[in-house]
This record gives sequence, structure tokens and C-alpha cells, in this order.
Amino acid sequence: MTKDLQEELISIIVPVYNCAPFLDRLFTSLQRQNYKDIEIIVIDDGSSDNSWDIINIWKQKDKRILAYRQENQGVSAARNLGIEKSRGKYIAFVDGDDYVDSDYYEKLHLNAVQTKSDIVMVGTIWHSQNGCSVLQPYYSITARSLFEKISTLRGGNANDKLFLKELLINHDIRFPDGHNYEGNIFLLQAVYYANQMYFCPNTFYHYIRRENSICTNKELTHIQKNLNDRCFILQKMYSFAKEKKFSRQENKAMFKYIYRSVLDNKNIYHTDMNIVLKYCRFRIVKKLGIIRVLKYLLLSRFYQLRRK
Repeated sequence: MTKDLQEELISIIVPVYNCAPFLDRLFTSLQRQNYKDIEIIVIDDGSSDNSWDIINIWKQKDKRILAYRQENQGVSAARNLGIEKSRGKYIAFVDGDDYVDSDYYEKLHLNAVQTKSDIVMVGTIWHSQNGCSVLQPYYSITARSLFEKISTLRGGNANDKLFLKELLINHDIRFPDGHNYEGNIFLLQAVYYANQMYFCPNTFYHYIRRENSICTNKELTHIQKNLNDRCFILQKMYSFAKEKKFSRQENKAMFKYIYRSVLDNKNIYHTDMNIVLKYCRFRIVKKLGIIRVLKYLLLSRFYQLRRK
């Protein structure tokens, strides 16, 4: 790596909430990065376990770690605080229970510089607690038009990406506080303003799928909040597209993105994707609007589960 490439600071923002069993693995993976010019901004979002103690131990080991603590406000507030505290040219996110390979930031940064892209994305290896892993690769592609950028998004995960900080600051792009699925509107806004995105075919980010996480918790109160949050995020995305006057083609790409991310059918309580697609073929969508139809489907699914 040349000296010029090495001198650009990357701010790695780590929201933590009760991640004590996983923090050593995460910090070890960050400490071993080939790309050394990083700052690790850790936000403890009111953890009730010993996460804060572990964070402080690692802070003594690695002076690049900056630690902050706040009352529990959710992952969005933690990430937004991290953006506020960041000093780097680039910003990246990683959750407290995940980890990355040693050349992760090196290759993200190299591709950002070589392709002059505001956003660089890679694939993700998903790990479940039973030891299985699923590889989600991206093919090498440069997306410039809004249609291309939205069409290439596979989900609402902000973690497997590198963002030019100037992009987020200049357009005031932040995560909506207090809502799950926050990454979807964040990414939609980011790709809208980005000059271009680059997608690497390699896989470096390791996502740990835990029981009782946002995506797997099956308690009814949690399901109800998830449904409400989905409706909120859908409305935000729809309003943004309307404000920016998305073309018919761009709206079509956005709705497909919604189906893949907000209405992910991998979880038991998610709306059936086939039902959504079926409804969207009917003219009722034109009368009621896509948001009302999706809201109806989400709430219907919730009440079906509630009766069981």
C-alpha cells in the first residue's frame, strides 16, 4: 500500500448493546487490520452486562479505540453519535457481535480510491448459531445511475459498506432514531446522493445471526413493534422517492429493494413475498397506494400470528 493511500483515516463506528461474549472476537479482528489508519468509535448503548468493562480493557490495549456511553436509545442513536464524533475521511459500521477479515478495510479503501466511488460494498457471510454459514457474494460492478444503484442493493445492511463521510455530512444523512430497519432509508438516501457505487465480488464481513435479535425475536410485542417500524420506514422511503421525483423505473427498483429488505421472507413473522407481489399486480394499488397495501399486509400477518 502506498503512503498516500495509508494516510486517509477510516472511522469505524461500533454500536454495542449487551455484546459481552462477542467483543473480544470483534476487537481482535479490528486490531489485526492490515489497514492501520483507523479510529474505532465504540458507543455503548446502555448495556446491562459487562460490555463496558470489556470495552475499557481493549481501550487500554489499543489507543485508536474511542469509547462513549449513553442511556439505551437504540442502534440508530448510537450510530448517529458515532458519525458526530468521527474524524475520518471515510466511515464504516460494524455491529458488536460481528467481525471482519484482516484485509477488510484495506480492500474497501483501495476500491474506493481506485474507482473514485462514494460508497463501496462487499458481500457478507451470514453465520447462524448452529454453525451454518451462507455466502452472499456481489459481482464486481460500478453503478452510476440511480436505477443501477438501487437495483444492486440486496438489503438494508449498512455494515458491509464504506461511505465517504462528506457524502453523509453534506446531505445530512442519518439513521432514524427509535426504529428498526433503519438502514433501509439511510441507504436509499445515501445511494441517491452518491456519485457512484462500487461492488466488490470478495466477501469480508461476517454477520452473526443470533436468537432474540431484531430479526429473530418472535415475541408478540417485538413483532408488533417490528411491523410498526416497517410501516414507518416504508412511508419514509415512499415520501423520499416522491420528494425527489423518482422515475417509474427508479420506483420499480425501489419497490423491489423494499421486498428484499423490509419485507424479507426469511423470518417466520414476515409477510409472504408472493402475497405482496400478487397484490401489487392488482389495480387496487393504484387506488389505495403501495404504502396502504403493504401496511395492510403487514398488520394482517401480525393478527394471524396473534390468533395462533
